[in-house]
Amino acid sequence: MALKAVFFDLDGTLLDTLEDIARSANYALQTHGLSPHPVEAYKLFVGEGMRALMQKLASPDLTDALLKTLKEHYATQWKATSMPYAGIEHLLETLTCKGVKVGILSNKADVFVGECVTHFFPNLTFCGIAGEKEGIPRKPHPAGLFALLEGLHVSPEEVCFVGDTKTDMETAVRAGVEPLGVSWGFREKEELVAHGAKHVFDDAGALEAYLLSRL
Repeated sequence: MALKAVFFDLDGTLLDTLEDIARSANYALQTHGLSPHPVEAYKLFVGEGMRALMQKLASPDLTDALLKTLKEHYATQWKATSMPYAGIEHLLETLTCKGVKVGILSNKADVFVGECVTHFFPNLTFCGIAGEKEGIPRKPHPAGLFALLEGLHVSPEEVCFVGDTKTDMETAVRAGVEPLGVSWGFREKEELVAHGAKHVFDDAGALEAYLLSRL
């Protein structure tokens, strides 16, 4: 069936946010007497939300304190070095102009998702934007995607979900939509394929060409 809607992960898919996330996480760790980690190491730590990130890096008794410090620091840091990956803005603009509904589903805290989208994509119209919020399980549970799809009048066969981690691929599989991976983000192509990616793209141009071929 013809493609009618595409939903994207945010961090590692639309935006390169790794350094800012790592800087804030390391600030939180050091503030509470723990050792920092190299920026590249965070490619394996991120993807499941801020609380899960802190849980991976310290003992459970420190999670709440670390999370509070992380959010406070990231609130001032989220756009220090972050930026859209090459070709992403053109891709989103092209899909929108072709009448494809475009949305974003992230495990980043919802408030930061909104700030990032408003700042980096001010001229684009999205059919739905959501981050981690109370009452809706985070990815890979499909509830967040189902909520965004509600009211769009599209069938699963008319929808793709694009992401850079196994969490994103599992979300798409569980929701019954087409899982598409990107290799420019935080994880390796092998992980994406192993968790259900129908295709994995090495640049935004190749992804754009494929999506347009589905119209």
